[in-house]
Amino acid sequence: MLKIFQVDEYQTVVAESVEEAKEFYINELDGEEDSFDGDEVNPDKKTMWVALTDLPTQYHVPPYKEWEGDLCAKVSLRVAMEVFRERKAPYILSVSAALL
Repeated sequence: MLKIFQVDEYQTVVAESVEEAKEFYINELDGEEDSFDGDEVNPDKKTMWVALTDLPTQYHVPPYKEWEGDLCAKVSLRVAMEVFRERKAPYILSVSAALL
């Protein structure tokens, strides 16, 4: 019996625009231009988990979730963009998934 594993590598980036996310994907993550799949979303209606150590205390609101060793709170993408605006590159939301 042989198990076949298919790995689907992906990166999700929060950026100010699709163009900024694409540039980051190609230049920083070494992605191929033709494999970029960018979607614009309403940053006030989508949420993500951000480590409490990266968030101002006003956003330390339960429920909390542990992710990669950090305790995280759920915030809107707009809040995440504001928190990470000081960084030079967009914030990477998630990296890779292994599928059977």
